[in-house]
Amino acid sequence: NILDKWINAIMGQFNNDIINASKNYNFQVIHKYIIKFIDNFCNIYIRLSRPRFKLQHEQIDAIEGLGTLYSIIDNFCRICMPYMPHICEGINIRLNNIVGKKPETILSSINDLVEYNIKIINAFDSVNELIEGGLRLRVENKLPVYQPLNDMIVYTANNEMAIFSELICQELNIKNIIIKDINQLKYRIVPNEKVIFQKFKKEAKNIIASINEGNDVYNMYCIKTYIIDKYDGYVETEFINDEKHIIVYLSTMIGNDLEIEGT
Repeated sequence: NILDKWINAIMGQFNNDIINASKNYNFQVIHKYIIKFIDNFCNIYIRLSRPRFKLQHEQIDAIEGLGTLYSIIDNFCRICMPYMPHICEGINIRLNNIVGKKPETILSSINDLVEYNIKIINAFDSVNELIEGGLRLRVENKLPVYQPLNDMIVYTANNEMAIFSELICQELNIKNIIIKDINQLKYRIVPNEKVIFQKFKKEAKNIIASINEGNDVYNMYCIKTYIIDKYDGYVETEFINDEKHIIVYLSTMIGNDLEIEGT
């Protein structure tokens, strides 16, 4: 399951962050890594995996999910034991009392966490934003989540998002997702006014005017603005965060079959 691969990658990153901080005696940042990991584990992994844990999918998927759950909690306690020993000992005691023994399916151990898949982590960052944005788009257009929708078209530079297609469809209640390269869209180059004003201050207006006149000397201070066309039967939006740019078209055409399914 892709969620198991993601949380194991997050655990690997967490382990490396704690090791590096400890080696550099940078102990004041360790609590931030712990809080961030707990947030990812509880508010994303467990929340999205609850149907698996409740045996709502195939039994083998549930067993693997519970094995990963045990593995993550066990490794978290081992990594954090030097920094919060009483809490970790309490978690271990409760875990052993509940489980009795280790599950047969353990997908990772602390010795396997040196390397982790950064592509999965980066892809899921975009996926999480897409899911949150898609839910907002539904609310804005009065499309309740219980109503299935036919499809969603996503333009992004992060093609790794495709590995999370099933999860996106499940969370947004859509039948199909089409992921395309954002560079297929038309765009124009415009000055990044925020960066230019921060760097050049008094000269900023002249530089912006020069860029608009076609001067390419300051191209490094420009950004792409994609042209978003409108299509019948779709609502559209875009998400821009740091270097991530995602454009979404969500189908609003609800046929009889979808309407019946949503009742």
